[in-house]
Amino acid sequence: MDLGTEEDIYLARVAWRPDGVLTAQVLSRDQMSLRLLAFGGDGAASGTGSVLIEETQEPWINLSHDARFLEQRGITVTRVHQVERDARALPPLVPEPREDRPAILDVGGGGSGTSFSWEILGSRAPHATFIAGGVGPENISALMRHHPYGVDLSSGVEVEPGIKDHDRLRLFFENLEKSL
Repeated sequence: MDLGTEEDIYLARVAWRPDGVLTAQVLSRDQMSLRLLAFGGDGAASGTGSVLIEETQEPWINLSHDARFLEQRGITVTRVHQVERDARALPPLVPEPREDRPAILDVGGGGSGTSFSWEILGSRAPHATFIAGGVGPENISALMRHHPYGVDLSSGVEVEPGIKDHDRLRLFFENLEKSL
């Protein structure tokens, strides 16, 4: 994978996009240049990344989970807020979720298949916030009592990672319809 000509860098963040493209944030050692690279599509075989966005700033770029620099360029960013399995309250949702900038509440880093206590959602889950983690046909009715904006559904209807079970999907949507 070609991260550029600089040899002394920080590989700050690496993530897969839903379309299968690998992205990497590369920060210069002097912390004055941050590049968002994409690996996939046309350059996938060669390992050459394309620069999606580059930001420079003096005296340095404060690296954080803040994605405003992406939003300023018209890219929709969905923030995942981690909720502890035994949490008694929701984490602060900053910035406040909006329809053009939604959020996800999940246990762990995603894909754990573990839910948090939905009672902390109260009678109405936060606006523009998807609920993830351990959602499946067995418990969708219980989640719907909290009127979530949306549901992130994955491992709860899979027979193995990435392979959906048609029977579990059918049961999920039957139970969802009954709860509406």
